[in-house]
Amino acid sequence: MRKLVLPIILTLLAAGNVPADNQSESVLFLREQMAILKGNAPEIPSPTGTNVRLCGTPITVAGYSLRKQGVPLPADAMVLRPTFLPDTLGGEHILVHYVSSGAHAPYEVSVDTLPADGAPDYINRVLEIFEHCWDFETGPVSLNYLGFNAPPSDAGLGGDNRYDVYVMALDPGFFGFTSPDDDTTGYQVSSFITLENDFAGTGYQNNPLDAAKVTAAHEFFHAIQFGYDALEFDFDDPGIPATYKPWWLEASATWMEDQVYDDINDYINYLPFFYGYPWMGLGSFSYSYGNPRAYHPYASCVWPIYLTEKYGSGIVKEIWQGCASVPGYNTLLVTEGLLQSRGSSLSEAYLEFSVWNYHTGQRADTSVYFSEGALFPDSINITGFIGDLTSTPVLFGGLPNPPEHLGANYIVIRAGQDIGGIAVRFDGTDVVNAGWFAAIVGYRQGDSQWQDMFLVPNTGDGAEQWPDWNLYDEIVIIPTVSGYFPFYNSYTYHGEVNYDPSIVTNGGTSPEFKITKAYPSPFVIGSGSSEVTIPYSLDRRYTKTELGFLIYNSYGELVRELPKTDIPSTSPGPHSIGIIWDGRNDDGQYAASGIYILYMEGDGKSTSFKIAVVNNR
Repeated sequence: MRKLVLPIILTLLAAGNVPADNQSESVLFLREQMAILKGNAPEIPSPTGTNVRLCGTPITVAGYSLRKQGVPLPADAMVLRPTFLPDTLGGEHILVHYVSSGAHAPYEVSVDTLPADGAPDYINRVLEIFEHCWDFETGPVSLNYLGFNAPPSDAGLGGDNRYDVYVMALDPGFFGFTSPDDDTTGYQVSSFITLENDFAGTGYQNNPLDAAKVTAAHEFFHAIQFGYDALEFDFDDPGIPATYKPWWLEASATWMEDQVYDDINDYINYLPFFYGYPWMGLGSFSYSYGNPRAYHPYASCVWPIYLTEKYGSGIVKEIWQGCASVPGYNTLLVTEGLLQSRGSSLSEAYLEFSVWNYHTGQRADTSVYFSEGALFPDSINITGFIGDLTSTPVLFGGLPNPPEHLGANYIVIRAGQDIGGIAVRFDGTDVVNAGWFAAIVGYRQGDSQWQDMFLVPNTGDGAEQWPDWNLYDEIVIIPTVSGYFPFYNSYTYHGEVNYDPSIVTNGGTSPEFKITKAYPSPFVIGSGSSEVTIPYSLDRRYTKTELGFLIYNSYGELVRELPKTDIPSTSPGPHSIGIIWDGRNDDGQYAASGIYILYMEGDGKSTSFKIAVVNNR
């Protein structure tokens, strides 16, 4: 299999390399951000609801990065460990700091019954929550935990070696934050967490423990991240923190909330900031709290959710392990390598992810796409809509909000009743260090089908057909731009859609000559899976008694011709059957890792389906 050699990109943060003008601008920026974070500035308005809140960790990471570059910061531009929280309650791994009176006192500070130990019950529950997060996030995989590395020890900075959590009042726009300890040499650092004391005015004031749970899961994962790479963020200028983009820190920390506390689903509150802005790239970030890009990174938790549901929860841990290999931003490079090892790639996975994102809310099919997709927004923002295609061809171009790097557009065609199909021509603007990829989806409730278009990646030139459009509710064209060197600009395109009555299968009466899926997917040889099942469906009018199945590799070379399958001519249809492949080629050897194409042919018709194979033998 072709292997991707990942170039090593270092974030060079040498002392004294920030110009003086940038230093003063950066200090002012951090002072303003810290004032908001500490509740010493006007309250952050919530754009869509009281439950939408921010994590303050990107601000503390920005300050840490500047300090590593030798920029002197005044106390009001930093987060220091609080010294005004004298009371403590400790467990095996966690030490909670709080105060029993005043503005920073915790929720129901006078309630001390479960247990009656001199500490407020709320503080007992906070301790239990963080201990649970420690166990779940760092415990052994053999016990169904996630197996991440525990956070680095702070060597007693908070009083002993246990991890420190400080409970105090924050701006209602923030639920908490994680702060790296001062370390001028490494990029894998210890930290401490600050947690909102009562969640008043946040929508959780009557149920603060749910807010404490998702915040603890989120912030404790930041503490874990800092043990891998506290500098895992992209930037335009390392000396200007307003240009930092720690999107992966926030997307994966929000993903962790749903891993630890699956029943709370607080992350759903963020999703309008993804599904309302699908053209925004995964790397979008903003410190301007009126800008949707400030909330987009949290909503981008759907990306690690997709990766987890497609490839298993271990892939997020593997990404962070790869991030730890060098200081600085290499998230996409690592993800590309890991996806290639699973028979896919960043561009293929992002395209499939974009198809998943069309199937949410009322369109959800939880057996194929997101398992909680019915809870997601009912529709993604549509870039363009074509309502009448039967009379004349429709040109599209100059549409609003073309995709950014790792962003997508959705052009929806209302399917007609006339027998036939559509022909699509696409032409994107030329791209460098990235590529155009596109999918065509035939949508109908509970039985959508899709295929990728063949596009020349750097020019975006290509064409594709979709037969039997009359059997679907909508035909959707989804163009995307992918690559692992992000560029934060939009990529324009144009094209043409034509109705053609000759683009049909089975006489234009049924789409039922198809391979419906393959499972397990990916097919991992040597991990307990001895075979892959490929279900297919035939229309009741299929009259031949034999089907042929051919498997090709991505280079078009025949790998295996499976035994022909007999179809009883008297059985009622539509038939819904499956064929088995044991992963071997015609020589009896196991296939190498990669993408394989299964062709089904019979009665003058043919169809194909892609299978990702990972050979671990």
